[in-house]
Amino acid sequence: MIFVLAGPSGSGKTTQAERLSQRDDFKRIITCTTRPMRQGESHGVDYFFLDKDQFQTLQDAGELLAVTTYSNNHYGVPKQNLLPFIDSTDEHLVMVLDLEGVKVLTNMGAVCIRLTLDRDTLKQRMEERGDETANIEARLNDGKGIAPYASFTVDSRDPIDANAEKISKYVDACVHKKKEQRSLSL
Repeated sequence: MIFVLAGPSGSGKTTQAERLSQRDDFKRIITCTTRPMRQGESHGVDYFFLDKDQFQTLQDAGELLAVTTYSNNHYGVPKQNLLPFIDSTDEHLVMVLDLEGVKVLTNMGAVCIRLTLDRDTLKQRMEERGDETANIEARLNDGKGIAPYASFTVDSRDPIDANAEKISKYVDACVHKKKEQRSLSL
């Protein structure tokens, strides 16, 4: 199965994706971006960092899904990495996507988990991690419109470990339900 974590910048999506990806039954798919690497990030670990020409070549070839542009940087999901996981009940993917990506992947059968956080705390978190002031204001509206696509929501004001446990239990319930549905159809 594919699980998508979505919400505004600073809501803890990446942290929760890292937690899920530590489970034996999970893989964290690496997406592509043209944005510069932040301190502490690595190519092929956090993202595939591409120049705009490389990104455009993949997009033109239909190799990227959920393509979006944010702050003049492009983001996309390598299609070939997704397909084996869509109907799997043994191995799962966790991804962090924006609204457009959520729309595309939920249409393919992905499960969306929404993380929420109040505006003041979002702004504080983005400032603390060194986001540029001009980008902070724009990113405060990230996450709007996700609610109709989400089947589960967590409040990121709650402790990280508590949210990780809630998300993990929800994932287990989704996988169990899919396995039951599959066995009933046989």
